[in-house]
Amino acid sequence: MGWRCGRAAPKHTARQMRGQTFSLGQLFVQKELHRGHLAEAIANYHKLTIKPLVELLGMLHRPDRYDYGFKYFDRDFPSEVNSKITEMMCIRDLEDLQAKQQATDWFDRTFTKIIRVSSSP
Repeated sequence: MGWRCGRAAPKHTARQMRGQTFSLGQLFVQKELHRGHLAEAIANYHKLTIKPLVELLGMLHRPDRYDYGFKYFDRDFPSEVNSKITEMMCIRDLEDLQAKQQATDWFDRTFTKIIRVSSSP
């Protein structure tokens, strides 16, 4: 599935996610990590890192339903994306969560790809 199948995910939605929600959200995750509050850090990570990442990945893999979150996740996303997200959601401790902040890099790469693809004719 790609941009030419169904409606295209709005570029402004991706920009808004990056500019407002995602960047600010990472501060809340880091704050709880530095405080040593595992439960709060995990809650913020799932809500403010993983959830926006899944929505952004949805813009690539299921543009008609990019905002469905985890609904139909197993069937709509490639198995490698499914495995990676599932692994990133399982947190053992603060150090593990810090290591899994690589999700922010994945978000940035996906964002760049969406902007590039949606700008092409």
